[in-house]
Amino acid sequence: MKNEIANKDTESKLTMSTNGIATTDITRWKSYQKVLFRVAFIFFILMSIPSSKEWWTRTVALDWFNLNYRDVYDIARFLPEVPGLANYSKGLKSYNDWFVILGIGVIGGAIWTLLDRKRAEYNKLYYWLRVIVRYRAAIGMIGFGMQKVFPVQMAYPPISTLNTPFGDMTMQKLYWWEFGISPFYQSFTGFVELGAGLLLLHRKTTFFGAVLLAIALGCINHVNVAYDGNVHVYSTYFVVFGFFLMIYYVRDIYHLQFKENYTIPNHYYPAFKSSFWRFTRGGLKTINIILFLIYLPYLQYLNFIYDPYNQPSAPGVKKLRGYYEVVQFKINDKEIPYSPLDSTRWQDVAFEKWSTLSLKVNQFIPPSIAKRMHEPEVKRYVDQNGFGFNSGAPQRDIDRTYEVFAANRRSFYYRVDTVNQILYLQDKATYVNPGDSTRYKSSDSKHRIYHDDWISTDSEKYMVSEINAIPEAGKSTRRTRAYTRKVPLDKMRDRMVLHYQTDQTGRDVLLQGVNENNDSIYVVLQRLEKKYLLPESIFVGGRYD
Repeated sequence: MKNEIANKDTESKLTMSTNGIATTDITRWKSYQKVLFRVAFIFFILMSIPSSKEWWTRTVALDWFNLNYRDVYDIARFLPEVPGLANYSKGLKSYNDWFVILGIGVIGGAIWTLLDRKRAEYNKLYYWLRVIVRYRAAIGMIGFGMQKVFPVQMAYPPISTLNTPFGDMTMQKLYWWEFGISPFYQSFTGFVELGAGLLLLHRKTTFFGAVLLAIALGCINHVNVAYDGNVHVYSTYFVVFGFFLMIYYVRDIYHLQFKENYTIPNHYYPAFKSSFWRFTRGGLKTINIILFLIYLPYLQYLNFIYDPYNQPSAPGVKKLRGYYEVVQFKINDKEIPYSPLDSTRWQDVAFEKWSTLSLKVNQFIPPSIAKRMHEPEVKRYVDQNGFGFNSGAPQRDIDRTYEVFAANRRSFYYRVDTVNQILYLQDKATYVNPGDSTRYKSSDSKHRIYHDDWISTDSEKYMVSEINAIPEAGKSTRRTRAYTRKVPLDKMRDRMVLHYQTDQTGRDVLLQGVNENNDSIYVVLQRLEKKYLLPESIFVGGRYD
């Protein structure tokens, strides 16, 4: 129960003190509280402000009249960075930047203490620090949750995944696919995260929002550590913010719940007497509501319908979609019989509903692009543009590697000439160890089988351009820029050109052409009409008609 009186001189709200009632004197802080606050103030201010050059460059370059959902989401999605220390590995090394920022906070707090010993309290600064942390956490949670409200973060498993042995999946993909099979549950978790963000936007519901935030993101942190995920740092970031916001209420909760005393909360907030501050406060709130609660959901809906960011968006050849057994395989006119141990013969092929062909072969498929970072051309490009040019939410279908990271399975992005029935395929994950001579391909053009002009001009006439492969409503400047920018990594992809023959049913398919090793291949496929125990969900993004 509150009983507060406004003190116009201090712009604070002080509770009436009565014998037998638990209350707190906020007019004078204890020495250790002031020291801890000074350190916390510096730490959380630095944690709440984007320090990455890439963030500022990307934000300034936004086309506000043709936004992608990721443009708005990326405004809220950032982590503090110390130049030269960003290290998102595993364990405590992941938090190197935080330790440095904490050190800055401790040193800054010590200097502050020496210069400001006589201050009795920091109520006003504490209030504004909580506002900054509240809004930082709120917009971050809204952006985080919106990707699950429309279930695109963990997309529904593709055909190739449904036919991949359990033990061949990487830990992270295993968790994502397990989550993806239940889009409605994923949407529910999105509403939980969104709810935490909404509660944090309002001062009176901050505690409940902070509790929900800490619980939801604590669970995400746990599964990312357990399943070798990539957002353990980002989830921990919000858990820390949630605990910081809850500290404000600890004393009152202790007296009420544990000591069972009649407790009157004694909280401070400023009186906005100036019309300038009232309009500024209202304007900033309005901007946040319009941008993150109206515009972002609209953009996220468009993304879900036309261009779900994790799975490719361009439709594949409709009559080829399905899972195929390789019944005959020839290489350089020599037939190779089936053997699960053979490292050359294809064992099965999956054509997804989007523009991906994947095949199972007894080869190790390294998942990491980091193996190619030593190459001068790639290093120079990354130094100039940052590796995040297409990371997080790749815009190009060839960069969307949702089907990749399963052992013994290669995934190819393809463009198709349906008139001459030609598939132009590029490997989605040819970033391999240069010491592996059986798979490594140098970017030097003299070692390439297919050069930059590998698609014939005749085929180009019958192809839909990659930018126009989705409906107009799903397009954005971000997507257009990604497709028009030259990416050196593309030169390092294995390529194949295969002619295909099939009837109207697509049950039997013949593929023949030249692979990335300049070998002629001849592959006969037969579709397997499988009945899956997992029913296909109706709540799945993308249009592939």
